[in-house]
Amino acid sequence: MIFVIVSMGDAFESNILTLEILKEMGVKTIYSRATKDIQVKILEKMDITEILFPEKQEGRRFALKLLNRDIRFIDEFAPDIYLIEVPVPEKFTRKSILELEIRSKYNVNVIGLKMVEKESDGREIQKMIM
Repeated sequence: MIFVIVSMGDAFESNILTLEILKEMGVKTIYSRATKDIQVKILEKMDITEILFPEKQEGRRFALKLLNRDIRFIDEFAPDIYLIEVPVPEKFTRKSILELEIRSKYNVNVIGLKMVEKESDGREIQKMIM
């Protein structure tokens, strides 16, 4: 499988020309970087595999991190769908996920639980339950 990532900095015209040449060569999987919203609109019309907007994505991730200090933000899968890691509040301990009604009360799906256990020698071991 051949795939190409095109990221030419501020030379957007060169970016577009390169994308078109790659499509003419038969490259099916092409990723391209955008730095402005107008560039995203243009690239969407070119029917490439995925548009990368790293500055915007990282800025959004950083803002979420600042607003939610207790949350370890991991990734955004789709608009408004996030994978995050949060500490379990004390009031949640010794209760099941069903008892807590997390989905209905908070509109959150729990996909895993991470536990830290201490070994007899003092080492910490992380266990994941999916």
